[in-house]
Amino acid sequence: PSSSRRNSWWHVFVTLLSQYAISVVYIVVHSMCLMAQIVTLNVAVNSKNQSLLTLLISNNFVELKSTALKSFRVANLFQMACADAVERFQILAFLCVMLVHTDGSGEWPRLL
Repeated sequence: PSSSRRNSWWHVFVTLLSQYAISVVYIVVHSMCLMAQIVTLNVAVNSKNQSLLTLLISNNFVELKSTALKSFRVANLFQMACADAVERFQILAFLCVMLVHTDGSGEWPRLL
């Protein structure tokens, strides 16, 4: 009985540790992808050559055109609305990070 408990405890520990490791790897990769998006948006906005910004905006128009002309069920529309809200929040967060980064002083801008 004690060895089966010990094996069960060990199995739970190894499972928890492996899930934790996978979660950490996923979070790091996801964070790096988001940082790459921020850098791309920063380069697109601050570049004198507007081709990258034009490409980003045209990509949004293609996405809008492909989704606007299809018929969807109510459940699909709710999922699309939630995904759109998340994407807009991400863009707002990216723009805030860019604003703080391009401020140059390293401090938060004073509002008063």
